Amino acid sequence: MKKLLVRKIWYTLKVLFFVLSMHHFSFAASYTCNCVANSNVNWSDPSSWQPNGVPGIGDDVLINCPQSTFVSTSGDITVKSLTITKLGYIFGPGVMTVTERLDTKFPLFWQMKLVIGPNATGLMTNDFVNEDSSQIVFYTDLVVNGSLILKSNGFSAYTVTVNGTLTQKEGAIRANVVVNTTGTLNLDSPVYAMDLHTLSNKGIVNWKNGQLSVGSGGFDNEGTFNIDALDQTFSYGGFFSGYEFINSGVINISPTINSINLNVNLINSGFINLNGPTKLKLGGINHSGSIIAPVGSSLELSGFTSGTGNEFNSGSLVNVSSLKTMDPTILKISQGADLSNIGNFNLGRGSILLDVALPHAATYVLSANIQTNINQTFVGNFNLEGGSIDGDVTIQFNTPNFVIGSGYFGGSTKVRFSSTTIADVKNLGISDLVNDGIINFREFGGFSIGIPGLTNIGTINTEGDALALYGYSNNSEISLFKNLGILNYNTKKAQFSIRLENVGTINMGINDTLAISGELIQKE
Repeated sequence: MKKLLVRKIWYTLKVLFFVLSMHHFSFAASYTCNCVANSNVNWSDPSSWQPNGVPGIGDDVLINCPQSTFVSTSGDITVKSLTITKLGYIFGPGVMTVTERLDTKFPLFWQMKLVIGPNATGLMTNDFVNEDSSQIVFYTDLVVNGSLILKSNGFSAYTVTVNGTLTQKEGAIRANVVVNTTGTLNLDSPVYAMDLHTLSNKGIVNWKNGQLSVGSGGFDNEGTFNIDALDQTFSYGGFFSGYEFINSGVINISPTINSINLNVNLINSGFINLNGPTKLKLGGINHSGSIIAPVGSSLELSGFTSGTGNEFNSGSLVNVSSLKTMDPTILKISQGADLSNIGNFNLGRGSILLDVALPHAATYVLSANIQTNINQTFVGNFNLEGGSIDGDVTIQFNTPNFVIGSGYFGGSTKVRFSSTTIADVKNLGISDLVNDGIINFREFGGFSIGIPGLTNIGTINTEGDALALYGYSNNSEISLFKNLGILNYNTKKAQFSIRLENVGTINMGINDTLAISGELIQKE
């Protein structure tokens, strides 16, 4: 008997719930705004709508008014869908919440907060106006809990909070954009450059298409930043230090990208993953994290920072195939930075402050000025083109392919050419060189030697029509050029303004002349 009573009560409650539900849904309606040009339309006034009433939860709202019309509200509003074909302003102190669908096709000036519900989809465009000049302006906040697509050459707001998915299809997004852990921001604007302001990401940002341009603000990435935009630039339009890209999360660069230019000041303590043979160009970097890439990849520092913000800090990793710096880059490489997997260094004009030993077997083109207190050894190909190495250190060359177009080694720098070294020299300034290998002086070359000088134990060959050696010493008793090995002299015209001490052998061609304006000490 009790069971039967319980069943009857349960059945009665189900019927009552169904009736109440049908009663609730029966109030859902579609409302169309009664527009008044150049005037205010009060949302809360039933006469403002057709049919007569005030739209609310579960209702569909359509607004197609002259651009001069503005709608004002007095509090929070929740509707099922909102479609705006044309309208000027929406004023109000409250929050507009759309639970299922938003569709606007005209630039609006929003003075009330807009929330896209967690199950809602939205599209905001400027389809019915001049796309090159119109924009959508929020004087307050936009919250995307569902999915929203923005397609307007200009979009601005105070704060945009993304808990769902926001896709920017066209132009600027000038706002303080916050992407939370559940959020995704898609940057996909192939036609118009996307002008960003402040972006804080703890979720996912996908850069799919178009150029990113910034003038102020900053980018703070604690989540994941995926770059799929082919051969694009992330550039700044103001003072370089005025925009910082802070990465403590992950930056993933697609393997299909040949080259990407992040021409901003990057402060990296996270991971930068190059997933293919990509050239990553950076305006400047302060690096404490990891840059990881496969064979064929490269990192290029453009030098726009003029010496600020370029540092590979202790504990950092740069694992790329090649590293290139450009004038006027100033780069500090701190003790404990790992560059051991770099195979090619092209160090352009600028300054390198070096507190580590560079990889021995790598290939080098040096046009920069290196200051170091760490001894260096090189066994791979080395090309000195206008660069220098300076410091109270020893630089050992064990390379059969050492080309010196021009450059110098500092006064306290000891340079050693091993027996395996073959150096092709045109113009070089040096103070302390011991040669056990082979030095070939090019035609019209020049060699400036300071204290303690050049000691040749190996072989020196001269060739061509002209050669000049200059010695600089305030002590006339010091022989700046000591030949203990072999000097094969095959030059028609040469000037040795130096004290030359020969203990080895000088072999001269039959028609060659050696003019020594300094002093010749012949001991053997």
